[in-house]
Amino acid sequence: MRADALHRRTAIIAAACQLFRTHGGDVALNKVAVQAGVSVATVYRNFPNRASLIRACAGYMGNAFAQFQQRLIADFEHSPASGEGYVRAYATHILTMGLNTLIPAFAPEDLDSLSPELIAQRDLLERNGRRFIELGQQQGEIGPGVTHLEFIVGLLSLARPREVDIESHQPDIQEKIIDLYLAGIKRGHRA
Repeated sequence: MRADALHRRTAIIAAACQLFRTHGGDVALNKVAVQAGVSVATVYRNFPNRASLIRACAGYMGNAFAQFQQRLIADFEHSPASGEGYVRAYATHILTMGLNTLIPAFAPEDLDSLSPELIAQRDLLERNGRRFIELGQQQGEIGPGVTHLEFIVGLLSLARPREVDIESHQPDIQEKIIDLYLAGIKRGHRA
């Protein structure tokens, strides 16, 4: 693929991810085109249908998250004494990425129906996640019995879109919720 075509394709994917993050999965493709600065015909030349664009977005976001995981894990392994900071950074990054709105837009009902590329990516993300949990447990920042899936699902449940704009009344609410959540994660499961 030529460099300019690759640049346009990447711009379309990044624009779609941003729009899906803020507006959910039903964004019109002409809005994606406007956000990306291309024509709707260019969107359709790159992605013949919404499903192909969603798969590309899932791969793009998965790659970005895998790179983040790998950097954080390498730093955590190199300097484990900062465990609390790494666990907070991981939680904050998950929320900043907007996974609470992106996962429903990207994930099929049956996760085993993903393409082979996305299954391989999912498996990489899971391996990285298990290593992150292991490091957090070794440092006492993640309690016994906590799995990566529980860590992620718990965060996403806390961050689901709200009906009321609570942030306008208490701007630091998200940080306080993360504090409470991480305090529970640190304790782990009841015996």
